Amino acid sequence: MKGIVDRPRALAARLEAARAARTDLATMGPGRLYLEERRLAAEAEQELSAWAARAGEEVATFLAPFAARSVERRAVPAADPQEGEAVFSRAFLVGKESREAFLSATRSVGAAHEGEGLRLEASGPWPPYSFAPPLPE
Repeated sequence: MKGIVDRPRALAARLEAARAARTDLATMGPGRLYLEERRLAAEAEQELSAWAARAGEEVATFLAPFAARSVERRAVPAADPQEGEAVFSRAFLVGKESREAFLSATRSVGAAHEGEGLRLEASGPWPPYSFAPPLPE
């Protein structure tokens, strides 16, 4: 399972949430509003990595009941940067009897985050060594 962030879309979602939380923006003059918008944009940029990490943990927690085991993996950058930025990767060991439930849960949690700029990619099956701990470099 890979989490791919569409950076512009995710930043826009973070910025929109920050604007919605501020009721005083409508009363500001143009200069002050410009500066406040720039500050909110900078905060959204800084918050993006932390949000992606939280989203990855939320996805893992949501999918854990459908898997016998899961292992965090190194997020490999996408071959085409236009596709987005890989922010997390996790391997789930899923039995044949749980496969459909797991895929359905994946679609559900993926749909919940899609509006925020996060896309989930499920692939596999992968060989059992995917669940072995990484070797020291």
